[in-house]
Amino acid sequence: MTPEITLVLCILAAAVIFLITEWIPMEVTALLSLGLVALTGLVTPVEALAGFSNPAVVTVWAGFIIYSQRGIDSHRRCQCHRTFRTENGRKT
Repeated sequence: MTPEITLVLCILAAAVIFLITEWIPMEVTALLSLGLVALTGLVTPVEALAGFSNPAVVTVWAGFIIYSQRGIDSHRRCQCHRTFRTENGRKT
């Protein structure tokens, strides 16, 4: 196995771990993986950024942005209607 293949597999394994555990947001994991592949010289910077010229990628990216804003609003509504129980079991 060549060093390039080993490096790609390490980056891929780290990305999969971060995606499964969600230690860092999914979008950040994807961009970090892309940046690492470009910084290590496995692909040229032009090749790394070529995917952003595809309209499908921009559409998915916009969907993530819209969904993340919707999730924030839903979380706020959920926080406002949450009830807490006291030690006696009564709702407050």
